[in-house]
Formats: sequence, structure tokens, C-alpha cells
Amino acid sequence: MWLTVGILIFSLSVALSSQADADSNIMDRMVNDDRQLARFEAIHHVKKSELDRKKEEDYEEGSSEEDYEEGSSEEEDYEEENSEEEDYEEESSKEEDYEEESSKEEDYEEESSEEEDYEEENYSGEANLAPTCDDGVRNQDETDDDCGGSICPQCIDSKTCNAASDCRARACVSNICRAPTCSDNVQNQDETDTDCGGSICPKCADTKTCAVGSDCLSEVCLSQICQAPTCTDGVKNQDETDIDCGGSRCPQCADTQSCRAGSDCVNGVCLSNICQASSCTDNVINQDETDVDCGGSTCPKCADTKTCAVTSDCVSKVCSSQICQAPTCTDGVQNQDETDVDCGGSTCPKCVDTKTCSVGSDCVSRTCSLNICQAPTCGDGVLNQDETDTDCGGSRCPQCVDTQSCRAGSDCVNGVCLSNVCQAPTCGDSILNQDETDIDCGGSRCPQCADTQSCLAGSDCVNGVCLSNICQASTCIDNVINQDETDVDCGGSTCPQCIDTKLCSAASDCVSGVCSSNICQAPTCSDGVKNQDETDIDCGGSTCPQCPNDKICSVGSDCISRTCSSNMCQASTCSDGVKNQDETDMDCGGSICPQCVDTKLCNVAPDCVSGVCLSNICRAPTCSDGVINQDETDMDCGGSTCPGCADSKTCNVGPDCVSGVCLSKICQAPTCSDGVKNQDETDIDCGGSKCGKCEKGKGCNVASECFSGECSSNVCQMCSLSSFVNGGFESGNSDGWIVGGGKRKSILSSEIQPKDYFPGGLHYDSSTATQHSSIVSSKEDTVLKSLMPKTTHSGKYAWRIEDLDKGGAVSVISQQITNYFCLNIYFAWLAVLENGNHVAINSSVMIIELKDETVGDTLLTRRYDAGAGSNGVDNRFKQSKAYFYTPAWQIEHLSIDSSRTGHNFTLTVLAADCRPSGHKGYVYIDSFGGVAP
Repeated sequence: MWLTVGILIFSLSVALSSQADADSNIMDRMVNDDRQLARFEAIHHVKKSELDRKKEEDYEEGSSEEDYEEGSSEEEDYEEENSEEEDYEEESSKEEDYEEESSKEEDYEEESSEEEDYEEENYSGEANLAPTCDDGVRNQDETDDDCGGSICPQCIDSKTCNAASDCRARACVSNICRAPTCSDNVQNQDETDTDCGGSICPKCADTKTCAVGSDCLSEVCLSQICQAPTCTDGVKNQDETDIDCGGSRCPQCADTQSCRAGSDCVNGVCLSNICQASSCTDNVINQDETDVDCGGSTCPKCADTKTCAVTSDCVSKVCSSQICQAPTCTDGVQNQDETDVDCGGSTCPKCVDTKTCSVGSDCVSRTCSLNICQAPTCGDGVLNQDETDTDCGGSRCPQCVDTQSCRAGSDCVNGVCLSNVCQAPTCGDSILNQDETDIDCGGSRCPQCADTQSCLAGSDCVNGVCLSNICQASTCIDNVINQDETDVDCGGSTCPQCIDTKLCSAASDCVSGVCSSNICQAPTCSDGVKNQDETDIDCGGSTCPQCPNDKICSVGSDCISRTCSSNMCQASTCSDGVKNQDETDMDCGGSICPQCVDTKLCNVAPDCVSGVCLSNICRAPTCSDGVINQDETDMDCGGSTCPGCADSKTCNVGPDCVSGVCLSKICQAPTCSDGVKNQDETDIDCGGSKCGKCEKGKGCNVASECFSGECSSNVCQMCSLSSFVNGGFESGNSDGWIVGGGKRKSILSSEIQPKDYFPGGLHYDSSTATQHSSIVSSKEDTVLKSLMPKTTHSGKYAWRIEDLDKGGAVSVISQQITNYFCLNIYFAWLAVLENGNHVAINSSVMIIELKDETVGDTLLTRRYDAGAGSNGVDNRFKQSKAYFYTPAWQIEHLSIDSSRTGHNFTLTVLAADCRPSGHKGYVYIDSFGGVAP
């Protein structure tokens, strides 16, 4: 308004000024114009500051949208004043006097002053004013003219700013105050919390500040805070279909409230999005219905398979396991069209006597009188009971006459029931009637009976044989000419041949093979027939002459050559198994066949292989028969059988000679350099009384025969066997050995380790160690007895690892030999493992180990178990019933390589019962030493 007044005053002063005064007063006017412009600008800024301050107050007080619009209206008035100012500027530009100073005048016109009186009052001292927030100048720490910074009011949109606090909208982007939005992260406009609430921005989430419920997503504002929605907040929120009901979280809604589906309603019925009152046609289980629209006190009864609580809920009156059952004739209820409980009507069985009925067909007796089923009789004129026709047949009433109905022959007087009608008797009615002896056969009218059928006489039977009133099958001993017999029980294709004088049809009917005039004839050796015991026609056997070559025979005596091979008489040979030709015995001796072996018949010495024939018997050669035979190299000496030959006798090799020396086929006298162990030498050319001492490893009897002076086990030694202590247990105890033991418990066979059972070991138990293993003398094993050898291998004693009882124990023994220089280690063992049909990991087990302790090598491992199927043992073992055992002592021999000389060696033997403790395992050990046991 003040701007408009200023413009009018200025326009009036210009109109009153004359053109003449213009020239003289131009300088004064220019000066006054400059002052007025300054004053106008000051007034304009004061007014504008007041307007801005008003807006800020309205904004900070949370003014409504209408207040904000009033502020906007004042800004529009301000813009209209500027527009009037521009009109004034256009009028002023027309003045010729101000054309040269138009730029100043335009500046003046843009900011026209108030009334002159007001201007004069406010102008004095203007040049010396301190900076203010309404001086129209950007000073102090203002970010734009008279706004921003720490002193002046916040700037409106589009003004320059440094921070959000410089802007009334609290949004400073790229140093320009921006219009507020709902995503500027500032609480402005009429927001109740940052970027939410109020009339413009989205609703606020729970816990955000609010003024009214509409500021919140939940529509619930308490104590100016948005609250989480509940089913009791009196607001339709969450997924509720009506206030505090319906949806997935809140209780179901009552009738007439809003819904989306039946599940939103107490009665389960939602029509046109409104919960409905329950009915018996709403397709929902409600009221006291037991299934959809049925059951209970209000709705109709339920059909079969529907849910029920009591029988009255069901059409069938049968409720089982809360399900309406289809009516049956066994449900104990009178339903369907039954005339009584589970009987009568078109569906169920007929009713027994005394039950209610409507018609005769309702009753088993088919008799219904006064609506009660009556007991049947054979004179009630009704087909009942088990009658086959009215009052006849069945088990109670008389038999029926011909043409009446029947089920079996017993229903009929004549016993014939065909096609369920009683018939007159015939020989084809499958009934035993008339004078038949069996069904439709025998007697005077019907055909004869077959085998096994009943009869009274032979005439009743096809085969003519009736025994014990049963027709018998034809045989060759029934004393009747039947089948194709030519005489009683003989001849023909079935029965034996007939003896002499019996009737026959062909020679094959007769034992003799001779049928003349239909009579079987006695056999002869000239009848041209192979009979009697002849092997061929009229020869062989015990009666007729022997057969020539190529005739059939049974034994050699049937043949002239006495040779019968493949049942043919053969020509004589030296291999026909017959003494023929000039043989002195079967196939030997004489001029043709080979010489005879010992004990065969002979005539002269050349008949014998041995060359010795005494008392016509070839004698076995001997080394004293005065004949060079057998493989003798000279008479009665040399060869593999007889003694060696004396010096100068014939020989082939050294062993043929007493001296063991054969040169140029002549036995030589022995020497100590002939390369043969002879004389009394203990080894080749050494030892004994004549030759020098023997080297190590050579045979000896005494130490003096050895260069080393040590003879052990008849071998010259170069080492000491003193490392073995009581290796054969001949001290009668376990001296020199470490004995251990313990309980197996739940340990698997594969997990058993000998070290765990020695003193200090994980499973060591002193009582087991001392009581379960022991010294044994030479005797039978008490379990396997004669199946195993004696319990000692050599000497008087051996050691048994683990006892002979079951019980789940483990026993072990060990000896270490130190600084051992010999070349061999021997020991012997014998084992028994009882098979409990367990898998290997649970079975009795044995372990043998020989280790080189110096380098940590295991030189020998034997690990066996009694697992089912014998997979845990090898061919060292045999099995007898439940036991795997070694039938002989097992000799272990280890050759000690020279690289191991001076090493320490340990022998360990372990035996264990089975893991479940019901089956035993034990091992014998003996002969631990450096020489072969």
C-alpha cells in the first residue's frame, strides 16, 4: 500500500512541475530523486521485512494451510505493487527531461518512496545507520539481503544460503533455499515429524510425532506419538476389515460388520462384504452344526461321511468316530426300510422269528403273521427253512418227489437232482441208486465199474477183479487172464514171459523164447534161440559151449579165448587180463608176454622181472638174492635200495659206494679231501676222529670238532645264543619273559594292541596277568584233544597265553633279546580260536609280532580272528564245530640279515576271548631260540 501511495505522490509532483521549471530545477530534482529513491528503498525493505517476519511466525507456530495461503496472498500483493511500480516506470520514461538520466530514474521508479512527509521524517541521519536486517543490504553474516546467518530471519525459497538453518523451509541445496518437500529430510511445511504427517506428506510410522490420528499410518496418535496398531485401539487399521475386527490378527467380526471373507466373521459368513447371521443354508459350520449346514439342534440331519457328535446328528442315525456312517444291516439301528433292527425290508437280511415284519418276505421263515415273523414248519405251505420246494427237501422236511425243486440228490426221493429238479433214476444220473454197486455202474442194469469203484463180484468190474468190494486194476498177479496176457498173469506186452507148457502167441511170450503150437517149449543148445543163460545164440553161459571170437559174452569163461571185452569175445593178447597162450601167469611169462612181477607164477627165472623164480613164484628182489636187480650197480649193492658197495665195486654215483666216492664207475676208498661226508666225519671232509675241525655252520657232535669251539644243536656256531632266556620254558616258569593281561571290555578286535596289556599299559590288570596264563606240560589240549598235537613242542614245558575259559579276557607275553649276533630266530606256536558266529571285530583274536626294536621294524606279524565265515584265518587252521585250530605246531623261522647284527629283537604273543565274552581264544608258545627247534 505504501508503495502505491509513493508512486501517486511522485506522479502528482511531476504533473504539477512546468517544463520551464524543469530546466532550472533539474539538478535539485536529481538530488531529491536520489534521496527519495534511498528513502523508498528503506521503507520498502522495512515493509518487506515485516511481511517476512509475519510468514516466519506463522510457519513456526504450525499455522494451517490457510495461514500459509494468506502469507502467499501478501506476497502476491507485494508483487502487484511491484507491477504498479513498473507501470509508473513506463510513464516516467516518456518524460523527455529524464531521458538522459533514465537509468537513475528507473532505479528510483522501481523503489518509489512513501509520502514526502514520511520520507522527510525518516530520512534525517539515514546515511549513518548501523547494519540491520531491514537495511536492504547484504551485511553482517547474512547469506542474502537481510536474511540468513545467525542474526537475521531465515530466507525464503530461491534466496542464497549456506546451511539449512538459513532457510525458512530448512532446505539448502547448492546454496539456494529450496521449496520444502516430503523427502528433504527436514521437518517443514506442516509436517508433524521429519517428512511425514500434516496435510501434504505421507502418514508417519509408529513412534513418530503426530498431531492427530490422520498423521499416522496406524491412524492412532496418543500423547502426540504415533502408536502401533492393536485390535483394541478403536481404529480400522492393520488388515482389519472393520474397526478392531477381521483380518489375520484381530478377532472375527460380528454380524453387519465389514468383511472380506468368511474367516473375518464370527459366524463364518461374509456376503457382499458384510458379516451375516448364521443359517442352515449359509454353507458354513456355525450355530451348533456338526458339519456344514447340518447336525445339531437347529439344522437338518447330516448325510453319510459328514461330521457328527451324536447319532441324532445323522440321517442314518449312526455316528462312529464323529463321522456319520452309511446305514448298514449290522449297525444296530433300525434305519433304511428295515422292519426291525438290521433286518427286513429290501436291503437287509430277513428277520428271524419274533421280529417285526410287514410281509412274509421280511422273515427268514417267509411267514409274517400279525406283523411278527413266525417259526417255519414243514406244513406251513411256504418254501422256508432250508426246503428246496414247498414243505419238502432240505435237512428238516421230507424228500421231494420227481419234478419238485431240489439242490442235491438228498432232497429227492430217488436221490437224483438234475438242473435243480428231482428226476427218475438212470445209469447216467451220477447217483448210486437202483442195484448199482457204485455210482452208475455195477449191478444188473448198468455198465461194469472201473478200477477203485465199489463192487460185489468180479462181474461188476471192467477188469473182472473185485477184492474187498473194490474193483482192482489189472496186474500180472491177479490170477486172471486180462490185459494182453496169453496165459494167466504171463505173456503179452506187460506181464512176465510164460514158462514151459503155458499158452503163447509168439516166442517173446515164453521164457525159453520158443513158442510152438501156441505152447512154450523147453530150451536147448541147438534150438537157434538165445535162451537159458546163453550169452549168444546156443553158446556161452553155464550150459552151452564157449563162444568163438566176436560172439557176445559176459565173462571170459564164455569165450574160447577166455577174453571178454565190451561183452565181445576177443582174440588172446598179453593185455587181455587172461592167462592164455603160453603165459605162466595172466598176461606175463612165457615166450610171448613180458616178464612177471613179484608173486606171479613162473617156470624159470627169465619169466620174472626180478630174475628170481623160486617154487614157481617170482620173488621180490633183495639185496641178498645174489642177482644184480632192482637198481643195484653191483650184485646186491648200490642204487637207491641196497647198501653202498665196497671199494672196487661197480657204481654210478657216489651214494652207490660205502665211501661215497665213485670214480670211473668204481667205488674208491674215503679220504678227508674227497668232497664227501664219509668215514665218521660230522660234515664234508671235517669233524670226527680222522679229519680236521669244521667251520661255522658245519655239522658237529662236540665243540672240539668246531674251529669256534662252540657246537650247538649239532651246528658249529660263531655267535652266542645266551641272549635267549628260558626260550623253551624248560625252567618250568616264565623267567626271562614279561607276562601281561587285562579285560577286553568293549574293545574291537582291530583296536587291540599288545602294549596296552603289559604292566603300566592302558588296560593292564594284574589278576588277569597272573591267573589267565600258565606253564603247561606235554599233554593233550583239553578242548580239541586228539585233533591237536601235544601242548609242548620240544622239551618238558611250553607256555599257554590266556586260559581255557570264556570271559572276555586278554593275555599277552613278551621277551626281548639284546645285542643279538646269530643269523636265525625260531619259535613255535599252536592256537585255538572259538567261533561265536560274530563279525571279525567282535571275535576271539590272536596276535604274534617279532620286531627289530633297534630300528623299529616289524619283521613278522600274524593276526588271526574267529570271525564268521573263516575269513579271519588262513590254511594254517582247520575247523571243528565252533573252533578254528592249528592241527600242527607252526614253526616260524626268521633269517636275520647281516645288517641287523647286534640289534635288539622282541617277540610278543597275545590271545583274547571274544568281545561279548562268550567264546575263548588261547595260544601255546615254545622253542624261542636261535636254532631250528
